[in-house]
Amino acid sequence: GGTVTPGENVAVTAGVSNFRSQDEFETYMAANSQYAGGNYWGGDIGLGLEDEGSVSSTVPMPAPEEKSDASQTYDRVSGTNVQVIGIDEPDIVKTDGMNIFFSREQYYYYYYEYDYPVKDEMETGSEGAEWAPPQLDNGIKIISANPPVNMSVVANIDKNGDLLLYGDTLAVFTWDGIYGYDVSDPQNPVSKWEITLDYSTSVVAARLYQGKIYLVTQTWVYSSDPLPIMPIEVNGESVELKYTDIYYPIMPVYTDSTLNAMVFDMESGVLEDTVSFVGASYSSTVYMSGSAIYIGYSYWADETPYVIDFCKERLQGIVPDSVIARINLLDTYDISDSAKMTEIGVIFEEYLSSLSGDEMVQVQENIGNAIEQYYAEHMRELESTGIVKIALDGLDVTATGGVPGTLLNQFSMDEYNGYLRVATTVGGGFGFSWFWVSGGSANDIYVMDGDLNIVGSITDLGLTEQIYSARFIGDKGYIVTFMQTDPFYVLDLSDPMNPQLKGELKIPGYSSYLHPISGDRMLGIGQEDWKVKISLFDVQNPEQPAEFDKYILEDYWSDVLSTHHAFLLDEAHEIFFLPGDDSGYIFSYAGNNLEIVMEVSDIQATRAIYIDDNLYVIGDEKIVVVDELTWQVVNEFEF
Repeated sequence: GGTVTPGENVAVTAGVSNFRSQDEFETYMAANSQYAGGNYWGGDIGLGLEDEGSVSSTVPMPAPEEKSDASQTYDRVSGTNVQVIGIDEPDIVKTDGMNIFFSREQYYYYYYEYDYPVKDEMETGSEGAEWAPPQLDNGIKIISANPPVNMSVVANIDKNGDLLLYGDTLAVFTWDGIYGYDVSDPQNPVSKWEITLDYSTSVVAARLYQGKIYLVTQTWVYSSDPLPIMPIEVNGESVELKYTDIYYPIMPVYTDSTLNAMVFDMESGVLEDTVSFVGASYSSTVYMSGSAIYIGYSYWADETPYVIDFCKERLQGIVPDSVIARINLLDTYDISDSAKMTEIGVIFEEYLSSLSGDEMVQVQENIGNAIEQYYAEHMRELESTGIVKIALDGLDVTATGGVPGTLLNQFSMDEYNGYLRVATTVGGGFGFSWFWVSGGSANDIYVMDGDLNIVGSITDLGLTEQIYSARFIGDKGYIVTFMQTDPFYVLDLSDPMNPQLKGELKIPGYSSYLHPISGDRMLGIGQEDWKVKISLFDVQNPEQPAEFDKYILEDYWSDVLSTHHAFLLDEAHEIFFLPGDDSGYIFSYAGNNLEIVMEVSDIQATRAIYIDDNLYVIGDEKIVVVDELTWQVVNEFEF
């Protein structure tokens, strides 16, 4: 329901249209939010940028930081580990080669503001008590880092959050907005601009590309009072989304929010362009190439017709004909889908309560088996990911499409030679409001053309498992699924119309992050027996992938398992860094052997960077600098 027919003065492109009146927008939002809270079929729900052209075929490396002063002396400096060369991603550490900008992990303390100090009311949230804004535990430190023997904190910024650095401008992403600072004089950072978020708006993703911040936000829309939508303020001025700038798919899907793509000039903070698309707040994943932004959002089909179809077609012989007849009659009533679902639940509860204990167990088992079989046949129809393509040139929605299943993270999407490759997991668990079973699962790869039409696919990888990591490099794809073992799949995507599974390697444990290394090698970081595991894969022969070497740490956790930003590769010295439980590890992969070069202990390591041949291991309380030529500690600097 809720379809709006496009008319004159309305842009219609590849299955999408923008609204032509406020009434149309309000009608659409009200009609297509009817399934909120009414989904009985469920599943596992699963940000990124990439340069254009042949960049994807190269080995992704940290985005290089720019020198802002020609007098600065260093030959090489690392940046944040990102998905693709040249596009930066926000993180807690940035460097310009001379200074380190470090925002300690964000710890927020919330407290109640209330009109009178009554302890019970503060605890219960009664009238007179309300949440106050979070209080910062730490600020951003600007550290003079080069030369490393003379390190010092030269300034602090009273903010916390992820950072972007471009020239002399530092952007700080906090809980309530984005703040720009002039750091041309690191000892005296000066506020330049600020972008604050409305209470109903959150940041989905942000990237830095060619001096521009590409920001994607999500704004909750109340169907009863959807307009105006003002997701942000720029330097105190509200930005209002016009309904003519909001797009929707011609084939409606459940929606409760708008996804907003915006472009800001990094140096001035000026908003240059914006476009919005109706979406769902379940889960959003952002990927960006040098020509387009792709926003994927999870949604479920209306389950009511499937549930009724299941009851009519699959319960013969399991429940009495009288039960099925009541459901058939119910389907003829002119009532809402949610009311039908409620009534179906009542019908089954009444029937099951009439049975003896043993009879009830037998009937429930038979129903469960029937649901599992039915869902296996229809799971790709029920849970999907909608994808919106927004061209950077003009910031217009140019296509929409969709694939079955849900995305894991930003690495689940990748554009190459005009085609988008997408990795999804479908299934895992489903049922009615009164009956839940563990269902099967599968993993699929889809290749989509420039109009987001599916032109090729590989389905049913890792049956009963789910995707734990994905990486697309050039015309190859690498997927890890997991339940008990780690199937490592190598895909040949050179023919978009005929993608193929080339090779498979089964080993214990899993890899939750994959990082390519030049020379047809792939590094995997994950866990085995609950301990951190590192695998070095040989992918030179796609049909016979092998494991060169593996190393299992005694540590139970590494931040790399939750963010790729915690990983650092230094190809010049054939080493990589990852943080552990209470230390940092420097590994060598020379000769295709994994060896610990050095364990930097007594530090709660979070990140590492290099400037020339000095490796800076950064923790919450101090920085340890290691000479990569001698592997000796140059300095230990405590904050």
